[in-house]
Formats: sequence, C-alpha cells, structure tokens
Amino acid sequence: MEEAIKTSVLSKKWRHVCSSLPNLEFHESSTRWYVDDFKDVVDQILIGHNESDITSFDLYFWNKESSLSTSHLNSWINFAVRHNVQRLTLLSQNRQIEQLPSCLFSCITLTHMELSNVHLKLSTTLRLPLLKSLFLTKIEFVNLTNMLFSSSCCPVLEELHIFYCYQNHANTNVFSLSNLKLLRLFNDVSDVRSLKVKLLISHLHKFVYIGREPPNLSIETLSSLSVAHFTLSLHPTNSNNTDPDFFDDSATKILTGLRNVEALTLTAFYLEFLTRDRDLSASLATPCYSLKYLRLCMHDTENQVRAINLLLRSYPNLQHLSISLNQCILGGLHILKHA
Repeated sequence: MEEAIKTSVLSKKWRHVCSSLPNLEFHESSTRWYVDDFKDVVDQILIGHNESDITSFDLYFWNKESSLSTSHLNSWINFAVRHNVQRLTLLSQNRQIEQLPSCLFSCITLTHMELSNVHLKLSTTLRLPLLKSLFLTKIEFVNLTNMLFSSSCCPVLEELHIFYCYQNHANTNVFSLSNLKLLRLFNDVSDVRSLKVKLLISHLHKFVYIGREPPNLSIETLSSLSVAHFTLSLHPTNSNNTDPDFFDDSATKILTGLRNVEALTLTAFYLEFLTRDRDLSASLATPCYSLKYLRLCMHDTENQVRAINLLLRSYPNLQHLSISLNQCILGGLHILKHA
C-alpha cells in the first residue's frame, strides 16, 4: 500500500495505481496527533477506489482515544462489504469498538474474519455462507450468540478461535456448527461475565481449551475428537474456597467421552480435578484403545500419582507419554497457543 501511494504521488501516469488494489491494510499511528491524517488518507484511498473487488481489508488501531467516530469506521467496513471483501481484519489494541454495521454479518463473500475488542450486539439477521475461519478476541457479547455459532449462519465454518471473550447476559451460548473441524477456546476470564458455552458439534477434529473449569461438551462432540488439549487454570473450588472435601466428576466425564481421541494433553489443574472424583477408578475402567500420545502436567501429590496410574491403565495402546511438574501451569498458555 505505502509503495503504491508513493508511486501515485510521484507520477500522474500512475495516479490510478491505488484505485484497483485488491489488498488494503491500514494501521492507525500510535501518536495521537496523526489520527486525523490517518482518517483523511484512508478516506482518500477509498474514495479513489474503483468498482473492482477487494480481497482483503485490514484495520489496526493502537490508541486509547481517537477522533474517529463509530459511523466513520462503519462506513469503511460498509465499503469493504460493497466491494465483495473476502478477508476482513479489525483489531483494536487499547479501546473498545462500540458498534459494527449489520451488513458485516450478512456478507455473502466473506471467507475469513478477525475481530478484536468489540462491543458486539448481534442482529437477528445473520448469514455468512462462505465464512471458513473466524477469530474473536476480547469480544463483549451483549446478547445470545446461538445464531452466529450455528450452521444456519455459518454452514461452511471450519475454524473458530475464541480468545478471552465475555458476555453481558446470563444465558448459555450453544455452538452447533456441523462443519467445524478446529476450535480454540481460551475462556480464562476472571470475572463473572466469562463466556458460558455448550458445544454440540458432531464433526469436531481438534479442540484446544483453557479455562477455569471443565467445559460443557456433548457426547457427540467428545466422540468426534481426535486431538484434545485441556488446561484448567484454577484449583477446583467450592463456594470460591479451596475445599479438599469438594467432589466433582466433570473432568472425568470428559475423558470417558473421548472414545476416538489419538492425542491428549491435560495441564495445570486438570489432574487435580480428576482427584475430586470419588469413583475415578470405576469411571476409567473402560479402556480407550485409540490414544497414542498423552501429555500430563502434575503436582507432586499422592492423589495425582494415583490418578495417573488409573489413566495409564485406561490407554493400553499408548505409544508416547510425557509428564512434567508444576512449571507447565505457567507455560500452559504458551503451549496452547502453538497447539
């Protein structure tokens, strides 16, 4: 983009170079004084663009404050949608974007979308028929997301990445995406507004999860997985206090549902959750013959050693075992980001 602008300025012969560029990427300066200049430059480029389609449209914002209005930003997004954009990225580092135009969520040409730091109120009319990959980071969902994360809205979605999003409603968000193959869900949000999710996905191949408690997965979802990563970042608690007599079998139910998994990673406090199952031995009595790779993070306690022994008995065809102590609690997020 920068070279194209220079060429356009240097020679009248090339004044139309910017008018047909298929890939547009704009970075707002981190210096506040240049925000108006940034807005003017983007406006000039978009006004001078012809009717040709846009392949990718990327906007990056770094300032905490900006004179750029919501309506002005939305006019840029509208422009991209009108020009049949295929890939759209909107990342805001230090301020929340208050609103997005509804046309973005009914764009029939969009195949890839990345959104960050957005106050998102979804309309009832959602249709992204070609969307294959979706990245959402620090999104505040104002209303229920069931329609967005459904096959009726996103029939061909294959990859979904949700990082530290939260909600302003009390309902559980149901994900029912029939074509989804990969889901990364980082739900380690500290306040009560953490995203409440139930997965009803029958063809999910890989699931990478980090959160404070075991996720809510259907039997169909569990049985479809061949690769699974689980990091539970918070010690199992009862009424917000650590209680050694607190019993919970939610982590065990996940393992018993993984009947076709080939690679499994359990880090941070996952094993500690397993020790809270009073019937762990009986629950893990049925072997899982598909598992080949197992990675565990443990604390040096008698209960966790016992849990590992029971796990190993459940996986008779295991070929590779990795066990580490403590430090993977701090490294778990790094591991998951590269999973």
